[in-house]
Amino acid sequence: MLIVSDVSYINEGKKLLDGVSFVINKERKIIIGENGSGKTTLLEIIVGNLPKDSGSISLSGTYAYVPQEVKAIETTGTDEIESGLTEIKTLELKLSEHKANGDFGDEFSKLIEHYEAIGGYTYKQKIYAMLNEFGLERETAERPLMEMSGGERTKCMLVKAFISEPDILILDEPTNHLDIETIETLEEHLASFKGDVLIVSHDKTLINKVANSIFYLENSYIKEYPGNYDKFITIRERDDERAKKERDRLLKYLAKEREFIEKFRYGTRSTQAKSREKKIERIELPEVNKKKEVKIKIQSESRGGEKVLEIKHLSKSYNLLRGTANLLFSNPRFLSGDSKVLNPRSFSVDSKGVNLLKKSAGYKGVNGKQILGDVNFKIMRGERVGLVGRNGSGKTTLLKIIIGDELPDSGLVHVGESIEIGYFPQDVFFLDGPQTVLDEILKEGLDIPSARDFLASFDFTGDDVFKKVGELSGGEKRRLLLAKMSFIKGNFLVLDEPTNHLDIETNEAVIRALKNFKGTILLVTHDRYLLKEIVEKIYYLEDGSIKDRELQRTPIRENTSNSKEMNKIKARIAYLEKVLTIEQNEKKEKELKILKKKLEGMI
Repeated sequence: MLIVSDVSYINEGKKLLDGVSFVINKERKIIIGENGSGKTTLLEIIVGNLPKDSGSISLSGTYAYVPQEVKAIETTGTDEIESGLTEIKTLELKLSEHKANGDFGDEFSKLIEHYEAIGGYTYKQKIYAMLNEFGLERETAERPLMEMSGGERTKCMLVKAFISEPDILILDEPTNHLDIETIETLEEHLASFKGDVLIVSHDKTLINKVANSIFYLENSYIKEYPGNYDKFITIRERDDERAKKERDRLLKYLAKEREFIEKFRYGTRSTQAKSREKKIERIELPEVNKKKEVKIKIQSESRGGEKVLEIKHLSKSYNLLRGTANLLFSNPRFLSGDSKVLNPRSFSVDSKGVNLLKKSAGYKGVNGKQILGDVNFKIMRGERVGLVGRNGSGKTTLLKIIIGDELPDSGLVHVGESIEIGYFPQDVFFLDGPQTVLDEILKEGLDIPSARDFLASFDFTGDDVFKKVGELSGGEKRRLLLAKMSFIKGNFLVLDEPTNHLDIETNEAVIRALKNFKGTILLVTHDRYLLKEIVEKIYYLEDGSIKDRELQRTPIRENTSNSKEMNKIKARIAYLEKVLTIEQNEKKEKELKILKKKLEGMI
């Protein structure tokens, strides 16, 4: 059980948390809220990494914590995972001491017996099995964490968390770096986990599948809502509508009372007027939630050719042609200086050309692991294509080849006539340097007042606009990129994880912008909700190529027949609930319970 009682925290003079209280007891609860609202801070306080200013934390039993960004340290992944098995590792140390001293008496026998009982001889097999479930090769897990990608480090920490069998699981944005298959594996483990679960997440699909209730962190307070994200939205909209109606009613009442007070303040009814004045002074108007307004508009001024992109027999290996792409391209980068679009010429490379380029670049390496092999596909004007696949399958590499940032080992890349590429990179950390947030927007031709108003819609207010870009957090850099996205004028968007690290409100703004965009889209994402809302076709990248059998593989999109069945059940549930409010009927109540349970199993 976790009890958080009246916790407050002040950061640089700003009260981030103010009297936060809640309880988790055999439940799965999700914390949501805007970027910067204090979600991660709250988790860091709960696990003891940050000191609270007031309040108390009571955590019964053991916990496992997976932070949003796993530190890149020299410890290997497997060593880090095994460190979560504290009882087994302690016993191993004691057994080693007994062996070193030649002490094989009764105590040693008891230790061996206990070691076997708690899985001392089988835990490595369990670890390797779980690594396989999470899509992480044993060889990768045995490397230092500092040599791994963010997704690989997160997978190691998730395996460590589940293998240690804690009483409470605490996860901070666990899906940020994970592929769809791994996210679904995580959801399965969360569903079967017997302890308490507390997660910070912006992944609406995961929240809907996992949550018993929602903690909404806003204005330094937490409010709890029962059910999943969809139910949270329904309740919040209903409460907002009620508050708005009550506020409007009170405003009309106050206006009428003030009119009476002014009319009779000094007349024969002055006593009554003063009484009414005291009465209305005690009235508090209910707060009406103002929805966060983030406006992103991506322009597409020209249609471009019918064939937007064609790729034939493309291959790419690691350690090949590093730094040689600029031999063919000027290598413009999105958002670098005044560059807003990319338009690489069509090109093809064969093995002979590769050897020449290697020689001219002074290349002395050896062939590495092949990441792309014989990739073939094309995109036509107006198509909205999703590119999905496991972490490390080559999705980002493929996008970089398309925009001209990297060169393939062989194959053809043809970008159509009059096609201008607007590129949104996954790695936001190339945004660096001494320029300020305001400087980045002034580059787009706005005057200072207009630029500041524009930045305010992306939560850059006050002195925030004078922060140096190189000093921004990952989330802040992401918001700055989204702000600059509004100035893209390409007719072909190439987007790599555009909603990563974004809160739900900003995520929705991106979806609205992409829905309104008139051009062509190629989208790499693990966000199943984004895929469902935007793309019409999904290419699945596996084993270095796009498999024909995978083109119809769309695990993130609802099965049509399943969706129809769910809608029928929902309609029947709504009917039964309405009937049962009027009259009691045991048979209908039983049917309602059965349908609700069936619907829960289908979601």
